[in-house]
Amino acid sequence: MTHKTLFCLALLVNAPAFAETSQAELERRLGVLSVQPARTGGTGAGDLGPAAGVPKVDCMPAALDDKANIDERLAWARSVKACLKASISTLQTTAAANPAALGPAVARQNEAAAVLADVEERIDTIEGEKDFMGLKWGIGIGYSHGFDDIIDEAEIVDGVVRVKKDLTEQPRVIFEFHNYRWCHRKGRSTGDDLPVKTGCGPFAAVATRDDKILSGVAAGWMYGWKTGTGTDATGFSVGVGVIVDSGGKVLGEGFKDGEAPPPGATEVLLKEKAVASGVIFFTRTF
Repeated sequence: MTHKTLFCLALLVNAPAFAETSQAELERRLGVLSVQPARTGGTGAGDLGPAAGVPKVDCMPAALDDKANIDERLAWARSVKACLKASISTLQTTAAANPAALGPAVARQNEAAAVLADVEERIDTIEGEKDFMGLKWGIGIGYSHGFDDIIDEAEIVDGVVRVKKDLTEQPRVIFEFHNYRWCHRKGRSTGDDLPVKTGCGPFAAVATRDDKILSGVAAGWMYGWKTGTGTDATGFSVGVGVIVDSGGKVLGEGFKDGEAPPPGATEVLLKEKAVASGVIFFTRTF
């Protein structure tokens, strides 16, 4: 695989997600929430602002600089998320304690919840980008099956071609990095009440073999499950793709296992070339 191909794979892994709310749009919506324009609630309760007993939702921190690094962007989004969750909780308490403010409080709560959903998506995207930029490698255990018969050693015994070492099927140790840009979903809570998340996206990898530190490169698609967040996160992922090994060997023309060699041949001819295989692997990373 050429350097140009690897570069294209890296661009694919780091491709931006589609239909993602932009940073500018998030800041605009947070600004609208913090201004709290006066309007009438569905129950005729009056102004949505403090005069109606509905607390403000002011979660607009300082605008993020265009040159902010990935850690600064992540910290910004997490602080907004914490503020919005606290504000929504306060609005819920207000609605329960003050029936006159029920309509305005629920309307403001729904607006804040919609922004919160987009902020959480932004956090997932930045965390995926951070994993890629940090080149956090996962180690997987897998299996490959060659599209052609991969023969490492063969000999002629009593006038018949005998394969001594067949690498068509072989176990693999995979060193991979991936970016779960899509398939983000939150499921039921686990027994210890940690949210379960899923993700999927492309991966690029290198593989080892018992006789080679670096035997091939691979690319494909991964799907993973994650439990917990931050340093408490654990996960399980499965990857499926294609692996290309340099220096693979196949039987030369006219040689077949279990059959007589071509006339005059005294040893088996092995042709060396890059060989492709399908690969599947599992890893505990997310």
